[in-house]
Amino acid sequence: MRQILKQFTACNVLKSTLFITFNVLICFSLIAQTQDVKLGAYYFDGWTGPKSNHMNADLVSGFNERKPIWGWQTSNPEVIGKQVLLAKQYGLSFFSFCWYYKNSGNGKVDSDIKNNALKQFLKLNNNFEFSIMVANHKGYNFKPDDWDSLSVYWCKLFKDKRYLLVDGKPVITFFSLNYLLQSFKTPENVRKAFDSLRAVAVKNGLNGVTFAINLNRLDIINQAEACGFDVLTGYNFHQYIPDSTHIGTYDIDVMRTTESKIWDQMVQSSKLPIIPSVTLNWDPRAVTDLRNRESTRLKGYSKQSVYKSVKSCLDWMSQNKSSLAGNMAVLYAWNEYGEGAWLTPSKQLKNSLLEGLKQGKVRN
Repeated sequence: MRQILKQFTACNVLKSTLFITFNVLICFSLIAQTQDVKLGAYYFDGWTGPKSNHMNADLVSGFNERKPIWGWQTSNPEVIGKQVLLAKQYGLSFFSFCWYYKNSGNGKVDSDIKNNALKQFLKLNNNFEFSIMVANHKGYNFKPDDWDSLSVYWCKLFKDKRYLLVDGKPVITFFSLNYLLQSFKTPENVRKAFDSLRAVAVKNGLNGVTFAINLNRLDIINQAEACGFDVLTGYNFHQYIPDSTHIGTYDIDVMRTTESKIWDQMVQSSKLPIIPSVTLNWDPRAVTDLRNRESTRLKGYSKQSVYKSVKSCLDWMSQNKSSLAGNMAVLYAWNEYGEGAWLTPSKQLKNSLLEGLKQGKVRN
């Protein structure tokens, strides 16, 4: 009888051990899958110096929950360094810096003050990756004659060991397909410009360039393909909020459920891989241009909403691996305070938004 009990006990112990081992392996497998995903965030530098018009009176006085713990002026070496450490600590792998063209007449193409954060970042000694998103919208478009000097400048950035690679090549994102076509007139000319930048990159010892485009509309995908883009992505998708033509306030969950459908449509409409862009929030009541404040906006931005948005994106990515570029996604945004999308800590919210990001990356 004792022998039977011993065998029974041993059998149960073995089953329990196997069950625990199996669950631990599943847990580690899910964690490994999550860690393999590169999650980045757009970095908007409207916060250099007291003269920045993005630090308008309404933002400064009426939106304390958005105010960083370091104050509104965050584009200095010390604070940039602290932001990088926080981003890494809470699960980000890279910043995609909004980059603005400005030819000041002295041969420089990067003299716009909103490029200051990137310049400060480049001085840091870290292994945090970065890329640039060329903000070629109204007021910051360039001409074909500028392309050669831009190519030289961009390739200097590409050669930085921290520059983000997709398919083994530095990735550069453009904000506006429309303005790119205004510059070069035809998709064929855009394609030729891309080929020339690829050639310059190869001469600089790189494997080429990966070109990504932010889609503000899904009906321009065919044009993007004709221009020679390699990857489809986005800045944010607030314009796809249901009934966005009618000014009103919508629950933030609407954006999350809408966005996964947008990614599905991108995959169904093109063979090009995508980098999912996650619109964490949209609330432009504090932007400088008063005309842009008249917009739909979301309500309910919180630790929980960030968690849900990140988790939803990672779930979608796990089910659409063959459609991804570099197994990465990008969040809108790290510090778009005027438009109401940010992750940086504040006295009011502390690190709660970052905690939502961190929890969203944990698969269970």
